[in-house]
Amino acid sequence: MANYCTKCGTKTMLMSGTIYLEPDAEPYESGKEEKSRTNIDEIDRHIIARFCENCDEIVNTFNE
Repeated sequence: MANYCTKCGTKTMLMSGTIYLEPDAEPYESGKEEKSRTNIDEIDRHIIARFCENCDEIVNTFNE
């Protein structure tokens, strides 16, 4: 079953990719090294998204 955009009703395109996030050594103020307020060391996730070409925006995202 195809998914449709809730805004305009057009079929959505399925996209997937990998996102790698690594916290910056200067997350809040440039030139000042400080620890991030999050407990994230690094993240490597596979993300799946549904994209509406008509509205030009992501309708839904999920990961495995």
